[in-house]
Amino acid sequence: MKRGTIKLEVYCPKTKRADFAGMGIAIERALGRAKQRAEKNGSPHDLFILFAENALKYKYDDINEDDVKRAASRFCNLLAKEEIWTGIGFAVMHRENGSVSNSGVLVSQQGQEIKPKRMFADGDWSETREFANRNFGSSPSFDDLKENWENRGDSLEKSDAPFPTVISANEYEIEHRVCRDAYAMPINDEPDKVTLVSADGLEYDGFWIPDKRGAVIVNDPDYFFPYFKCDGKKYQISEIDYRFPFKNNSILFY
Repeated sequence: MKRGTIKLEVYCPKTKRADFAGMGIAIERALGRAKQRAEKNGSPHDLFILFAENALKYKYDDINEDDVKRAASRFCNLLAKEEIWTGIGFAVMHRENGSVSNSGVLVSQQGQEIKPKRMFADGDWSETREFANRNFGSSPSFDDLKENWENRGDSLEKSDAPFPTVISANEYEIEHRVCRDAYAMPINDEPDKVTLVSADGLEYDGFWIPDKRGAVIVNDPDYFFPYFKCDGKKYQISEIDYRFPFKNNSILFY
């Protein structure tokens, strides 16, 4: 069956435990692939590069919020030179205002948006416990760090934009979440929205956000598969519909 013009490519690199420089190399490679595809097809398409939650090597001790902003700004400058609309989503652990955060970062030609992960998952629990133990007496206790995390999440839930969101050139509304935040409220019925998730060992029992979205794609090194809906039906990677072919770690939207 003949397909139309590609409008959006969601590319899921296998990058793991890299630094920001290594992530930059992966981004440049993805941009090169997208340019080749556009030249072959005769027209450019939107590109979103979705990294897994463990794509970066950093722990809370390594970097702070300013380091994350500087890296996001460098990626913004890289994208500013590109004709293809490009978005990037990744997660990063860092120190923040006397506390810690595992933040979701969304970068595009429109700018950068950084928001803390809200759900305190098992991996966050263990990393925060280790950080508190290493810095005993010189930083807040584990209980204080956990309370700060949860209070911050409660505040974000009530905000108008609890998760980083961007509109692509082809008018896809794209939302980025980090792992367990795929379960975080609000999950409103938004069939025109594409939710992209940076994950690492996400539990999929009771995974119901696909019921509320046009598409949900998860880059998870443990599972690595997309969920999406087409004509009211849910599909997984084993049931790829011709409208959403899976090729070379990419989902293509027509």
